[in-house]
Amino acid sequence: MSFVIGLPKIARGPIGDRLSCDPMSHRGSKPPASANVESTNTVRERIAHLLREAELTAHEISQRASVQEREVAEHLRHLEYSLSHLGEQLRASVPHCIKCGFEFIQRERHSRPSRCPRCKSERISPPSFKITR
Repeated sequence: MSFVIGLPKIARGPIGDRLSCDPMSHRGSKPPASANVESTNTVRERIAHLLREAELTAHEISQRASVQEREVAEHLRHLEYSLSHLGEQLRASVPHCIKCGFEFIQRERHSRPSRCPRCKSERISPPSFKITR
């Protein structure tokens, strides 16, 4: 029995068909990340870059940085700590109830409140974020 070093292994399926070990060769594989996202930057670096340029909501950040919206709040929390070492601050606009105008001034979380404590309305403006020096 002889072995050849350097050639890819070939796996046989249940019917005897040849399946390559290349992970991108099988059906249903997803293409690499979109071309408009820089693969050399981390998610938080991309978010920081976006927030230095403009004031954005969590939804806008998720679209531009290619992350899920529910993950943005956690990234912003970590980014806030990192920015303090650089002499920068993460500024957040105060979310408010669209129906009665109640402002969530003492809120420390970066996610949108679910409903107004005063009128119980769920029409809450999302907070927007910006990095300043």
